[in-house]
Amino acid sequence: MKIIYSILGVLFVVVLVTQIAPISAQTCLASDPSDSKSFGSALAVSDKYLAVGDPDANRVVLYSREPDGNWSRIKNILPPKGSSADKAGKGFGYSLALNDNTLVIGAYLEVKRKKPNNSYQIQQFGSVYFAPITSKSIGTLREISIPDTDLLVGHAVSFLKDRIAFTGKTGIWEGQVLIADSNTGKITSRIKPPKGFSDLFGLNIKTADESLLISANGSLPSVGAYLATINGKLEKILFDEVDNRPFSTTGSMAISEDLIAIGRIGAFGGSDTLLFRQSANKWLLVGTVRLHGFLDASNSRFLISSTLEQEMVNYNQHSSQPDYLLFRVDADKVVIESEIRWRNNTPVLEPRGVIDSEDLLLSAEGRVVQLPIANLSSSYVIKRPLRRICP
Repeated sequence: MKIIYSILGVLFVVVLVTQIAPISAQTCLASDPSDSKSFGSALAVSDKYLAVGDPDANRVVLYSREPDGNWSRIKNILPPKGSSADKAGKGFGYSLALNDNTLVIGAYLEVKRKKPNNSYQIQQFGSVYFAPITSKSIGTLREISIPDTDLLVGHAVSFLKDRIAFTGKTGIWEGQVLIADSNTGKITSRIKPPKGFSDLFGLNIKTADESLLISANGSLPSVGAYLATINGKLEKILFDEVDNRPFSTTGSMAISEDLIAIGRIGAFGGSDTLLFRQSANKWLLVGTVRLHGFLDASNSRFLISSTLEQEMVNYNQHSSQPDYLLFRVDADKVVIESEIRWRNNTPVLEPRGVIDSEDLLLSAEGRVVQLPIANLSSSYVIKRPLRRICP
């Protein structure tokens, strides 16, 4: 099996030998028979807590970190009675953001309805909620009031330092990022797209301390992202400054220290992830990883959870494509640490993963497992529980 990665225009061939890791190297997080297959489709972790979204069950599950490093399931969080998410019945927990003081929950739902003429209409619902966390207990869950009745929210949430950041869009294309006070929920500012970059602006966001990374597609071929600071400054990062690949869009993103990872989705396949490092007030390309998916970052380490779109494009190549790819950026090169797969003969749909210090938290199809990074081999196979319910 061969995977080819491009680093600064030079091709490196990495030959990996599949090894099945010891069962003891992984821990299956406690689950419940009422968890749905969407359990784990959103993950957020802090020093003390782990939040797991289960939007099909319309809830979020909160775990507490124990002194031994394991996780204890402590609470099921439901939308407030009578709220828009409660009435929708699904979608609560679609997106999550978490620190040791506050939990932010995005509710987002798309409903496809058949019309009398046999055409289909897609209806979208969304809302954002927040609550304080103290001593393993959740305070009152409140919905952030959105003054714009035509603004759809809930698709993506994050923190910008101690403030709540979330995306909002009108129609299909035009978007913005809203910033709210984490104590009151009051919207304090908005980041709107510069002229020519309204397409899909803010579809995805990622934050690191005082920096906010915002996806943006402009008039082709200008595609890329904006980096916003807490004082409102916008810095543009364009794909066409790297290479001109038409009909591509911005996918998932991650930001950590002086590094940025941006997924690039090709209309006809060929998706990849671009890695940039800040140098002399400029963002310079470090390398390219030929895999795209949900991204997470910690220090110089990055994790890609391969997306459904990527699996569909390469369905027949699944045996050579990992569900997750863990790598780090050392100076001017990308170092692949581990290719990770669920033990399965078919592609795993919508895997998700986050880096938790020296562990990985990985989910797929209603399961969440914890893996110590130190125990990972160059190619690691997750032992899949015989039942979806973990002990």
